[in-house]
Amino acid sequence: MRFLLPAAAALLSLGGCASAPPADAQAPLSPGDYVRPPTPFPVEADGAALATPFSGGFWAPIGQLVDLSGDGLADLAVAVGGAGISVYENTEGGWEWRTGALGGIAPGPWFRFVDVDADGDPDLFTRGTPGQVRYYENTGTTADPVLELRADPLLTSEGGVVQIEDTSVPAWGDADGDGDPDIVAGKADLGTITYYRLDGFSESVPQYVRVTEEWEGIQIYEGQPQCTETIGANGLPGGLDLGRATRHGANAIAFVDIENGGGPELLWGDFFTERLFYFLNVGTASEPALELQTESYPDGPGTPGAQNAPAFGDTDGDGDLDLLVGVLGGLCVSPMTSTNNLVLFQNTGTPEAPAFQRETTRLIASVDEGRRSVPALADLDGDGDLDVVIGDGNTNANLALYRNEGTASAPRLVLEDDDWLAFEYDFGGYAPDFGDLDGDGDLDLLVGGFNGRLAYLENTGSASDGTWVERETRFNGIDAGQYARPSLGDIDGDGDLDLIVGESNGRVFLYRNVGSASAPQFETQSNGQPVQADLDFRDAIGLPDDIGQESGPELADLDGDGDLDVLIGSATGEIAIYQNVGTVTAPQFELVGSIDAERLTTTPRAGDLTGDGVPDIVAGADSGGLLFWGGTYDVAAAPTPTPATDLTAYPNPSTGAVHISPGATASGEIVVRDVRGREVRRLGAEAETTWDGRDASGAPVPAGVYLVHLGDDVEGGVRVTLAR
Repeated sequence: MRFLLPAAAALLSLGGCASAPPADAQAPLSPGDYVRPPTPFPVEADGAALATPFSGGFWAPIGQLVDLSGDGLADLAVAVGGAGISVYENTEGGWEWRTGALGGIAPGPWFRFVDVDADGDPDLFTRGTPGQVRYYENTGTTADPVLELRADPLLTSEGGVVQIEDTSVPAWGDADGDGDPDIVAGKADLGTITYYRLDGFSESVPQYVRVTEEWEGIQIYEGQPQCTETIGANGLPGGLDLGRATRHGANAIAFVDIENGGGPELLWGDFFTERLFYFLNVGTASEPALELQTESYPDGPGTPGAQNAPAFGDTDGDGDLDLLVGVLGGLCVSPMTSTNNLVLFQNTGTPEAPAFQRETTRLIASVDEGRRSVPALADLDGDGDLDVVIGDGNTNANLALYRNEGTASAPRLVLEDDDWLAFEYDFGGYAPDFGDLDGDGDLDLLVGGFNGRLAYLENTGSASDGTWVERETRFNGIDAGQYARPSLGDIDGDGDLDLIVGESNGRVFLYRNVGSASAPQFETQSNGQPVQADLDFRDAIGLPDDIGQESGPELADLDGDGDLDVLIGSATGEIAIYQNVGTVTAPQFELVGSIDAERLTTTPRAGDLTGDGVPDIVAGADSGGLLFWGGTYDVAAAPTPTPATDLTAYPNPSTGAVHISPGATASGEIVVRDVRGREVRRLGAEAETTWDGRDASGAPVPAGVYLVHLGDDVEGGVRVTLAR
């Protein structure tokens, strides 16, 4: 429940500062200020360029090969975690990202495109409420689908509900030879197949008849798997040694004529095996007879996991069907399952005699270090551009370092170390964030963990050559619950770094630094949560107490006005934008909108990666990988803090040096701070001086917005934009 303070108490908690300026003092931030290109700049890993680096990861992907561009080639539609359906067009240049949420539809644990009304374009079936089906008619075209909800839930012709278990991925195909698509769906508890026959339409909605729950007498057995991994080609798992008994499980089915024999064949991916059960139709199209041919389909190297979801389509235009497998995890997961999980097998045979050869286990080449990814943006080598560190939530969690080998205005991220610092802490769930916690001019590191606590690693090196040494595994006694996600910033404008922490239950915790810039101290209750005064302060300044599930906050100056704004990711994937319409020392936050990340459980970070002086947003997600939005907000139009004297700085924006004049009546040192309130440089008290765009160690600072002011007067100063 949100805690509301009386007006007098609110002023007291804000240090008795004046009220915030009116909301129309500056243009409000909005989701429209951010655009999402999948490839804003080059990213490389393992010596190769990633084609779509910021399209997100693929933990447990459900995929389908279907023409959604009208060129006759199978494009890729894929969803992860029940979020939106992403579409990658199959082009001469490779798989190109088109959208992250086709039609704005969240499909749940499965979806299937089927031209059920035979009008030449694909319609859509998805999971509805648990165990039920939604149907969307495509009233557009193949190249420009318009998906309109027609049935929720989908009913049988007798008025019953078409039921499909949430642990099963169903298939559509012609099971009775009449030329229209019927439904076959596995049952996890029995290993049998339920068959629904298409029985016409009613007001544009397909009507199905439930025929049997034991179609073709099929019953899948798989049991007592040992998950003993053998190594195949390219160092990937080549097979699993599975014992034989009477177990069966969650499943995914494909039902398609892969041997061009006139009737469809059946493939079943089971929770307990990394292979596919393959049933050949030895009957006819109208009277199918399915016989088990193998429990290890296709031949050769398989996939790095279990419960494989098969789908077929012609990806190379050669007239035969290729095989796509999404690895949903299953029992026999391996460390590779989290990232090598979208597998393409090319058909090197013929339409009548298919022969599938594994081409890749990562069909979409994106940044992906594993699920529950959390990025951190920081200049780790003092060269004036931002590097990226990614934590993940795998059981073998690591920190991965992507070094910026380009420049501030032309970045090029290169994977330098996928186990940076060889960091080991609790059970994973790593959430990194950087800040100068000891006031020595270099960046220290906090890492949130699954245990809800924060590890503190002190930088004992320098701003340009860091050495991070673990000092505490429960920093200042803080305990946020589970999956702690920290963000550092001077939220109250007193010159030291405060801390905001998100966690799995959705709470937003604010810890104010009652120590100093060089000796931080955060007060906690006995359970590690903030003291009541900090909770009251959070409520009084307009930040939420609870966003539902999986809060992921970030402190950053998004609008270039010299004070901190707040981003908060969530379980739904929406990234809420809270703009500070107050001041540096008297913040007041207003929710101005949210960005739909089209992935679940997001944690955003903000920084000027492209060197144009405008903060961009990078977010991790439950499905892994990174998402990128380029900032377009006009920071030059943001109100500049009113200086206490006639302090001036020019040129502004600047690509290098900034000339600063404190004015005739000024007194005190000229100080430069960054958007998190951290001191960057002290320039003395001369009548006129020049800031060379470097920090105290002599390293160039990243592009972005900086505040130049006199002494500790952070309310009065000049905002300077560096565009590298």
